[in-house]
Amino acid sequence: MSSKFDYLERPEVIGRFFYRLSRATLRGRGYDPTVARASIEETTVFRGLSSRFAPDSTEVKALENFASAGWPIHKITINAPFSDGEKAVSRHDATLERHFLVGKPAFMGRSLVGRGTKAFVAYDMMNDRVIFIKNGWAARHSITTGVLYIPTLLGGGDMMFRAHQRAWEEAHILHGDVSAGNILIYDSADGPIGLLADWDLAKTQKELEKCLVTGTWPFMSACSQQFPDMPHTLADDLESFVHVLNWCLLKYIPTTWYTDRKSVAKYIASVYDFATAEDPEKGSSEKYFKIKYGELFVHLQTNHRINPSLRGLAELCRDHYYHLSLPDLRIDDGLKHIPAPSFRVPKSLRISQGLPSVCTPASDQQRDPPDASKSPLLTHHEMGALLLYTSCIEYWIKEEKYDGHDLILWDDQPSRSSNNPSTEPKDASGSDRSEGGSAQC
Repeated sequence: MSSKFDYLERPEVIGRFFYRLSRATLRGRGYDPTVARASIEETTVFRGLSSRFAPDSTEVKALENFASAGWPIHKITINAPFSDGEKAVSRHDATLERHFLVGKPAFMGRSLVGRGTKAFVAYDMMNDRVIFIKNGWAARHSITTGVLYIPTLLGGGDMMFRAHQRAWEEAHILHGDVSAGNILIYDSADGPIGLLADWDLAKTQKELEKCLVTGTWPFMSACSQQFPDMPHTLADDLESFVHVLNWCLLKYIPTTWYTDRKSVAKYIASVYDFATAEDPEKGSSEKYFKIKYGELFVHLQTNHRINPSLRGLAELCRDHYYHLSLPDLRIDDGLKHIPAPSFRVPKSLRISQGLPSVCTPASDQQRDPPDASKSPLLTHHEMGALLLYTSCIEYWIKEEKYDGHDLILWDDQPSRSSNNPSTEPKDASGSDRSEGGSAQC
């Protein structure tokens, strides 16, 4: 990235840029030469893939969505090492040329900065199978152990939180970008399995001491957003799991706060997507104070089965922030200061179903002095126990989840994290404006 300049005082700089851009080749402008429009025959094959699977299967739902009319089919050519399906990819494996057909993206980053990530449900033309492809600018480094890439090694079958824990405890590697987009749900023959993907921004424990804060903005810890000069820690990653859960609950589960989707979208934008105009940018002070004071981000029905877990996670974060002993936060983002919550969590959240005990701490004046070594987020254990309990609660998701046609639409105040390509603006005829043209992957 270039250094800042005033284009009113130095108009020749921006003028020279646009002149060179106008004279550049398509590849120089960012068009990907490895992507081309699929032929009529290839398009027919991709749009007919859903007929190969059971009518109500996950594969059919995905393929019918990503082969939607109005989205052109493209063929991607990839030259890289590939797994044979029996073992993870090795950096010493031979480079092969493979071709894949893709339609509407499953995920599409919209930020002007970043790595331009797109993800697709794709058809592997060589092996005649449906796979998932992530496409984006690669990170400048890769962490390996032996001859295996850590992302492949951990991404192949571990539960998402357990994979994070194993990487930290066994390999001293921190993921660094826990987000909703990096958590995949695989419908295996034995039931759904959560996978934690995108390990390319992972850092070793030694690298964390001098690395800049990383992550996907809505899910970054409130501490790292307000104090970006502080080193990234395990606790920041663990807090990101809490934000992923809260964000997904707000997006998919009815709450008692808001009854219409537009209000929920505005709330998510104000808490998770807000960024100040200063350099470096800061996150929402509302998000920071909710975490600091242990206030809930999501208010479900009073007797909802997941409420004890949400309160327990909030208290873990509150306890951690108390022991961090952070400086006072200067409020200059135009948002109101969020006071300490008026509610009091019960002294113990131990219930008959086996939820681990999480005791509400006394007021800060009555507690022992802050001690960073007493933070509950120095290890995975306490949060892991709560998340494990939450994952064992039966039926609450199936009973209350919005159906696929009733998700939040980011029309009035677009979310910086919005990853639903179906919300692309449409013209008067109802077709997507993004249709046609060359792919920029």
